[in-house]
Amino acid sequence: MDCKEKQEKIEYYAGNNMRHLKKLCDPIIAKKFLPEMYRDDLYSDAQKVLMESVESYRDDSGVAFKDYLKGNIKNSFWEWSRNSMAQKRCNVLRDKNGKPVKVKDENGKLKKIIIPDVRLDAPVNEEDSHSTIGELTPSGFDINNVISELIKDENVELFLESLSDIQRRLLELRMSGMNTESVKRELHITEHQYQDNMTAIRENEMISLFNKKRKRIENKMEYKDMEEKIVFMDDDCIMDLDTTDSYRMDKYSLESLIADKQEGELDCAYVSQRVPFAWTEEQINKYFTRVLNNQPITEMVICEMVIPGAGGGKISYLIDGLQRLSYAEAFKENRIPIKAKGAEFTKVYYKKFEYDENGNKVLDEYRRAKYSIEVFNLIGKYYKDLPEFLQKRFDKFNVNVTRYFDCTPEMIDYHLRNYNNHVAMSKNQYGITCISNDAATKIKKLSQKHAFFKDNIKCTNKSRKTGVLEEVVVRSMMCLYFMDDWKKDATDAYKFIDENATDEQFSYLHKLLDDMHEVCGEEEKALLTTTNTYTWVKVFDNFSKLGIENGRFIEFMKAFGTTLHSKEINGRSYDEVSTRNTKDKITVNNKVEVITDLMREYFGESIIVDESITEEELSDFEFVKENVSDDVNEEDFEFYKDMVDDSVKCDTPLYEKCTPALIALMAIACQEEKDTEFESWAGKYAKDNITFSPSQKVNFMYMKNDFEKYCQSAV
Repeated sequence: MDCKEKQEKIEYYAGNNMRHLKKLCDPIIAKKFLPEMYRDDLYSDAQKVLMESVESYRDDSGVAFKDYLKGNIKNSFWEWSRNSMAQKRCNVLRDKNGKPVKVKDENGKLKKIIIPDVRLDAPVNEEDSHSTIGELTPSGFDINNVISELIKDENVELFLESLSDIQRRLLELRMSGMNTESVKRELHITEHQYQDNMTAIRENEMISLFNKKRKRIENKMEYKDMEEKIVFMDDDCIMDLDTTDSYRMDKYSLESLIADKQEGELDCAYVSQRVPFAWTEEQINKYFTRVLNNQPITEMVICEMVIPGAGGGKISYLIDGLQRLSYAEAFKENRIPIKAKGAEFTKVYYKKFEYDENGNKVLDEYRRAKYSIEVFNLIGKYYKDLPEFLQKRFDKFNVNVTRYFDCTPEMIDYHLRNYNNHVAMSKNQYGITCISNDAATKIKKLSQKHAFFKDNIKCTNKSRKTGVLEEVVVRSMMCLYFMDDWKKDATDAYKFIDENATDEQFSYLHKLLDDMHEVCGEEEKALLTTTNTYTWVKVFDNFSKLGIENGRFIEFMKAFGTTLHSKEINGRSYDEVSTRNTKDKITVNNKVEVITDLMREYFGESIIVDESITEEELSDFEFVKENVSDDVNEEDFEFYKDMVDDSVKCDTPLYEKCTPALIALMAIACQEEKDTEFESWAGKYAKDNITFSPSQKVNFMYMKNDFEKYCQSAV
């Protein structure tokens, strides 16, 4: 099935309150003679089976999807019955120390005493079939507590106690009606300090105490005290046999998880847990847009710990997923909007239902709700701004949850360590996911396959794995072509190169690296670090325009490494401009300028080509006379030009950008009777070189040097 067919199957069975899915499930459940309280669990299990079945179903299997799904549901229900009825998942009688009470059976084996589940909807007795156990169970509601809360709300005190002095004062001033500017003047704080404190207030986890649905959980401090008193002996490193299989994987809606957190059913403050609201703005927006696009997120993990005497004797701790649940709750309560930074797929299709004048949905002839497909822009929106369809999608969003049973503090810490035992993507690994495959391929072709990066750069294996060499390629491109648009942030640099760099520019970098690899050895690695290589690539590019033999560049690098790095030139030295801010534009630019100035001084001004001369003032004929010989006349010029036209394809960058330099070089080749060599050289040079200097003098000297090398190697 393709994606559209899969979606149709899911909507058919899961839509309309799972009408068609329940038709398949109800006959199977009826045969099991299970209490009604298990029905929802089985429906939830069937939903999971549906999602798995649409992925694994094959059209060529010869079995109808309905039959395939029904068979999978039967198998899954059988596994559910086997696992859920296992002794380790049942409530057992415990002594005052919390240990299971065991008695001998008819075979003399010790067995735990199982306490059967009691249905709240079960009748009190046979005589009173109208009253249920649930109706006679105390609710814990106390009108006196409600009245006292109206007089004095503890939550306000708890929240204020959690704030810093300046945050508390800021909040009081804002609540008194004072505007932002007045608050800043009163507290003598800057705009940055104001925004920073306001963000801390909004993200304070205690703010969720004001949700009116939250239960009063007086036992919480008692739980904490009892946790501290329990000591577990680490006798060995072997995990208990029951522990290895004491878990279950389910699906929960975001709405239900948030409700469990707010009502005290789910404790999100385990002693070893991190604090909430630790994400960056980019991570937050990616998360919200992913959920609203109905794309799966990583699972959450809950550990249940049994503590004797504390309420029901069990606490459920959220040990993985705190950030996801905290931000979801904050968004649900309209505390955080979706912003543009980091957000992806920000425009979402949704169903806009039609309503009549009474506020009821309009139905078609098949009694289905009428709707149109619209597009909604998520940027700048709070939960309250979402259309009904997207609010429901957020509330009902399915989250995979793994729940561990009968956990000790030791095992909870074990799960905390292991679920967080991973390495997040580095900036460079993340950055390359933000660009096109074409650009990523070009970058990695250089960083992973070019000999220069294998042999000449000083880089640890660990750094290579984090993608630092890919960043060197990107920043080398920025240095060569886009210095005015320099990006300090790695991800921004990746995106800029993806959008602006050309194939010719990548080819030119490849050629520079070829030349650098040819001349650089082991000694030069000390200078070619991952933070300096792109600087040296630009310097070598400047050097290549001087018409000097490449081998002499190493001569300069050695002098630089020993003495020149501390030498002042134009009022500054390399050591002075080389700061810790290695990726700042001004630092990189200053380093390139100082090294280039030192290089020009080292080799002498006489061999420097002055690129400031504007050849636009010279005609092609005048350029040849100036750079070859005053004896060249117009007839000679036309002859050399025709020779170039015959030797070089007119649609190549070499011909288009270097015609005057080519004619001048052809004049020299003809004078030295090397016109045949010129033709073969030009074909190779045009293939290997795509990017050229705007200066025809630079191009001429560079090509002349290369042509002479070619003729020498051909002898």
